[in-house]
Amino acid sequence: MTERGWITVGIDGTEGSDAAAQWAAREADRVGAGLRLVHVFDDYIPMAGFYAAVYPRGSIEGRHVAEKLVRDAAQRVEAILPDDRVQPLVLRGDRRAGLLRAAADSDLLVLGDESHPAHHRLLTGSIIDSLAAHSSSPVVVVPADCADLPSRGVIVAGVKFFAASRELVRQAFDLAADRGARLVVLHAWEYSAPYDDLVFAQVDLAGWEERSAKELRQVVDDVARDFTNVDTEVRFVRGQPAQVLADASAEADLLAITRRLHGFPLGHLGGTGRTALRETRCPAVVLPPAVETVRLGASANT
Repeated sequence: MTERGWITVGIDGTEGSDAAAQWAAREADRVGAGLRLVHVFDDYIPMAGFYAAVYPRGSIEGRHVAEKLVRDAAQRVEAILPDDRVQPLVLRGDRRAGLLRAAADSDLLVLGDESHPAHHRLLTGSIIDSLAAHSSSPVVVVPADCADLPSRGVIVAGVKFFAASRELVRQAFDLAADRGARLVVLHAWEYSAPYDDLVFAQVDLAGWEERSAKELRQVVDDVARDFTNVDTEVRFVRGQPAQVLADASAEADLLAITRRLHGFPLGHLGGTGRTALRETRCPAVVLPPAVETVRLGASANT
């Protein structure tokens, strides 16, 4: 961590970007960090991806547009943070690589997302998924319509594999303790294929569910001993996991998920994680599997 600590925000001039900058500015103010507003431009007219702006064909013109975007973003957060804690930054090159490079020494990378119809997403894709899957820092995705949501005092942590979830649970406790929030630890499961029906017909489904819920509660109880002031709820829900997470996010200030290891150096963001990011109704944080502490929940001076 740097002496002050940095939160980096990807800026693209959209409502989602504005919501991300506002959220990140409030977080920087809360933890005493600096705010880095980053726009990465290239010399061609983009046909898809995270940025909605269309640039002229010259690098000089493109830089002027990019500089105006970050200046405007800086002006919109000046009521939250003083100028000496805001760093506008314009980079030229590949957007994904540029944002990853800018966030390499940051405590957080914050991105904004727009509400898009499913067919539009198929056409454009999303750089958000790639950044969330490869960033060495935690990535927070802020939906455009979350800018002015009131605090609900709840953190939701989505847990998939109990044996490997202890660090995520601890990080979620850190978040809840730091914010004085209630923690909901949530596991969702379903089966839908005919083969699965046959398998589950041969087992005691109620007994399996009870044993699994007990295993999850044991993980939570073990970590909870270090966080006696955090009110905790464990939910074991049958349903489509991404939809269950999205529904739970409607009552939360932050949804926390983590990436899977699966042999990748920085982990892998699976289909449930990608869908949860698209459908979340509150800011969502994706934690790299190697992160030891949730830096967005800690003072920048510690």
